[in-house]
Amino acid sequence: MDLAKIRRNRPTHKQIKALQYIKEGNSVRKSLLKAGYAQKTADESTAFFKYKGVQNYLLGLREYVTNEGLNNQKIA
Repeated sequence: MDLAKIRRNRPTHKQIKALQYIKEGNSVRKSLLKAGYAQKTADESTAFFKYKGVQNYLLGLREYVTNEGLNNQKIA
């Protein structure tokens, strides 16, 4: 088992912090800054959602919500 390959698919601590700030209602840019990202990274905040770890985290969250029985019709 290649440990480096497994690590690439998991979100980093900064990514998890930023996602938590986003869930609290902060803007993506502000969340990245609060999580400890550099100003330049925060200014290019759309790239944040392209990171593999972030995508896997969001997919996991989506699966959790679906398994709990929530869908677009129940939310609306």
